[in-house]
Amino acid sequence: MKQNIKNSLITIYSIFIMLIFGGCCYTPIAEILCSINCCSSPSQKVFLEAWNVIKEQHFDKTQNDQDWSRWKKRYLGKIKTNDDAYLAINSMAESLDDPYTRFLNPKEFKEQNMSIDAKLFGIGVNIAKIKEDIVIVHVIEDTPAQKVRLKNGDIITQVNGINIKGFSLRKVADLVRGNAGSTVNLTVLRNKKKLSIPITREEINIKSVNYKMLNNKYAYIQITSFISQETTDEVKKALIETADAKGIILDLRGNTGGLLPNAILIANMFIENAPIVSIVDRDGHKETIKAGKLSLNQEKPVVVLINKGSASASEIL
Repeated sequence: MKQNIKNSLITIYSIFIMLIFGGCCYTPIAEILCSINCCSSPSQKVFLEAWNVIKEQHFDKTQNDQDWSRWKKRYLGKIKTNDDAYLAINSMAESLDDPYTRFLNPKEFKEQNMSIDAKLFGIGVNIAKIKEDIVIVHVIEDTPAQKVRLKNGDIITQVNGINIKGFSLRKVADLVRGNAGSTVNLTVLRNKKKLSIPITREEINIKSVNYKMLNNKYAYIQITSFISQETTDEVKKALIETADAKGIILDLRGNTGGLLPNAILIANMFIENAPIVSIVDRDGHKETIKAGKLSLNQEKPVVVLINKGSASASEIL
C-alpha cells in the first residue's frame, strides 16, 4: 500500500509533468523533425515530449485558447542544453494560465519524492499563496521555524533580502529551502510590523499527524499534510490509540493537501459504501471512487476544523 501511494504522484492541487531523457517524439510531425535532425539532442526531445504531453493530456483542450503549435515553431532547433529545455517548458506551461500544471525538472522531482518519503531540508513551515501574499499557514512542531517563533499568519515579504512580491509559491519555497546547517533570513509581516528573522535550516522529519485525548474524553487528531506516504498509517495509529474517545475533533487547519490516495484511504476510515470523490477528464469521462468496507469502526461524532489554508486533499476528506 505504501508503495502504491508513493507511486501515485498525482495530487489534488497540481499535475506534475516529469519527463525522462530517452525515447523520441510521439507525433508524426515530431517524427519528421527527428528525421531531419531537428530534435537530435536529448534536450530537444524533452521539450517535444512536454509539448506533446500538454497537447494530449491537459484538461483544457484549447490550451488556454492558443495555437499550441506556435511553441514548437518558436523553439525548433533552438534548444541546445537542459536549461534551455526547462526554460522553454516552463514558459510553455505558464502560457496555460493554470497554477495547477507545472513542470518538474529532475532536481525538483527528487525533492518531491523526498517529501513523499517524509524527509526534507528547510525550516519547517507550510506556506500558501492567499491573494497576492505568501502566508505561513502552519508551523511544524520541533522545527527551526518553531524555535524562532514564526507564527501561523505571518506574511513572508523577503527571503535573504530578496523582495518576493509577485513570486510564485514554488519559487519562494525554493528560496526558503536549503542544506542543513545553512542560514536563511526571512522578513515577515506580523500585525503590520516587519520582523527580520534568521533561521538555521535542518533536516525536517515530517510527522503528518499529532493526536491526544482531551480531558472531556474527546480525541483531538491533527493532520498537517497529506504528502507523506506515512500519513495514512499515522492516522490509523491515532484512531486506534484513541478508540475509547466519545468523539473525534479532526483538525485540518493549514493543511494544504498532498497525495490523493491518502485522502481517499483516510476517508474510508470513517465512511463505507459511499462515494468519496469523482475525477472527470477532459473528455468528460467520470470516475467515481467509492469507499469500501470500513477499515476502522468509527461510529462516533466527528467535528472537522478548517480554515483558509485547508485545501485540495483536505477538502476531499
